[in-house]
Amino acid sequence: MAQLEAAKSITFKDCAERYIESHKAAWKNDRHTQKWGRSLVLYAYPVLGDLPVGQIDAIWRTKNDTASRVRGRIEVILDWATVRGYRKGDNPARFKGNLSHLLPPRNKIRKTVHMNSLPYTDMPASLLEGLVGPPHQEI
Repeated sequence: MAQLEAAKSITFKDCAERYIESHKAAWKNDRHTQKWGRSLVLYAYPVLGDLPVGQIDAIWRTKNDTASRVRGRIEVILDWATVRGYRKGDNPARFKGNLSHLLPPRNKIRKTVHMNSLPYTDMPASLLEGLVGPPHQEI
C-alpha cells in the first residue's frame, strides 16, 4: 500500500531526475546530460516540477526551438513514468496524434532565415576578428 501511495505522489521532477540518471550512460557526453538538466530547470520545473506526474495532462507552447526540445524531453520522461507505473493514460506531451492537432507545425510558426555564406577569401579576416575582436581605430 505504501508503494502505491508513493507512486501516486512522485513528482515530475523526481521522474525527470531518475530518467536522466538511468539514461545518461547511453548519452554522448556529460554536456548532453547538462543540457537536459538545464532545459528542464529553466522551462519545465517551474511549471511541472512539483506536480504529481500522474496529474499532468496539458503542455504549453513558447519559444519555438527550445519548446520543441523541452516538449520532447517531457514526453520521454512521462513515457518513462508510465512504464514505471507512476502514471496512466495518454502522454499529454506527445506531438504526433496529440499536440499536432492543437499546435501548428514549428515551421509554420516562424520561418527559417538562412544567412548568406561568407566568401572564402574573407575567411581569414573573419576568423581573426572572432578571436581578437574587431580592429581598433586610432584616434
